[in-house]
Formats: sequence, C-alpha cells, structure tokens
Amino acid sequence: MSRPYSLVSSPKEALEGKYEIIVQKKGTFSSHLVDDAPINSEVEVLEPSGDFCYDDLRDRKHILAIAGGSGVTPFISMMKAIREGSEEYRLTLLYGVRTLKDLFFDPKDYEDDKIKIVIVLSDEEAEAYRHGFIDKELILENMDEETDIFMCGPDALYRHVEKQLEGLDKEIRIRKERNSIGDRKVDEEKIYKLIVHMRDDVFEIEAKNNETLVAAMERAGIKAPVKCKTGVCGFCHSRVIKGNYTIEEGNDFRRSADKIFNYIHPWCTYPESDMEIDVPYTKEEG
Repeated sequence: MSRPYSLVSSPKEALEGKYEIIVQKKGTFSSHLVDDAPINSEVEVLEPSGDFCYDDLRDRKHILAIAGGSGVTPFISMMKAIREGSEEYRLTLLYGVRTLKDLFFDPKDYEDDKIKIVIVLSDEEAEAYRHGFIDKELILENMDEETDIFMCGPDALYRHVEKQLEGLDKEIRIRKERNSIGDRKVDEEKIYKLIVHMRDDVFEIEAKNNETLVAAMERAGIKAPVKCKTGVCGFCHSRVIKGNYTIEEGNDFRRSADKIFNYIHPWCTYPESDMEIDVPYTKEEG
C-alpha cells in the first residue's frame, strides 16, 4: 500500500535532509505505521506532488488558514517557511479542536509579526483560547482586502465554513485540500468481478459496489497506482476496457478526452457491473 501525507517539515528542513509528516491513527495503512511498523523501517517515498501550497503569482499576500483536526499539518509547514524566510506572505491560522489535549503543537513556537494563531476549542473553555466554533464573525474579524482563504480538514468543516460565508457581498477566494475518497453508501451491497491488466499481468478479483476500484485492488493484495487518494493528480489514470461505473459529482477530475475515450481514475470510481480495466504498471520491489 501507499498513502499521501502532508509535509510538516519546511523547505529549509527538507534541504537539510529532514522530511517530517504527522500520521493520524486512522485507516489500514496509517494504523499500521503507528502500531506495527518498527523504528528504522525503510519506506519508499515518491516526489512531492500536491498543489495545496502558496503561489505568489496566484495568491494574495494574506492567507487566512482554516483547519480542523489533522488538517493543520500543511499550515505548520507554511508557518515554518514564513519564519525561516522561505516565503514572504502573512498567515492567520484559525484552528478548531475539541480540547487542549487535542492540540499537538504549541502556538507560541510559530507566532511572529507575519503569523497570527487563533485556537478555537469546541468542548471546553480555557484562558487565552476562543470557545465554540469558527463562525462568520471570527472569519471576517481576521480578513482584509488582501486575503485568500485556505481550508484543510474534514468535509464537515468545509460545509460549515462555506455556509458561514453565504450571502457576503464581497469576493472571497477559497482553496481546499482534497480529502481522500472512501466507501459510499448504497441501497444494496453487490460484488462484481474486476479484471485488472497491469502490463503483462492480469488479475481477477472481487470488487464491492460501495468501494472504489483502488480499494478493491488493495484488498486483493495488488500494488495499485496511488498518489493523492482522490484522483485529482491523475497518477492512477486508467482505461476501461468494459463495464459500467459511477463517479460521484464533485469527484470527477477527468479531462474531456478521458470521458470520450473511457479513461477513469480508479481512486474515485465505483463499479456498477463486472469490469475490466488497464491500470498503470507499479514497480514491485524485491
């Protein structure tokens, strides 16, 4: 298996050979890293390929970062970059957590004249911390004419913030980190036959109609092509030889030509019949 994680290390730390991530104990692979993988385990790491980062040609000079839970990780990297001088923008972080025990970094380690941090506790009150939820009042309080909004966290956070911003008579530019696409709800669970071509190899496996094609491949022990866990990067770009499938609204990142010639991204595709697909070859080590 392979999984994408947000870098917490800064550009300077990376140049020094330090690559840091934060792994939340959730899901098969992450739970394995936390519970079973011994210290000094060797892992293969691909090049960084995400697009959730600051771009001085695209983004305004003030970023209002809104995060929940482990969604704060990319913003820790951004704050480090600002403090070390790798980036030249201002960042205000609104970070929602349940209690102080859920806060895994000290805000005092990051604040300076270009960085402001506001911690919002939903389940307890504490001195110097906001209580409740990230609402319209707090968002507008920390915006100016040079502000773009970056959000990272669960889908519930995105829906909540977007609702808070409804009806505002001003242009607000929002960028969101895509969440992984997992199982879907179905009226009746069905199992289909999935034939997978990977260069010279052919695998015949079972695929459930409530799971993505990549999930079916991983469950069968096939080293599936994985990078972003959403299909947006296109790394899992695959051809459908036959069969029917569903890609839910909002999760279809194919180009127009892909739709014409029946290409899909298995990370965001669910089977609706027996299927046969041709996926990119993934090198096996050892």
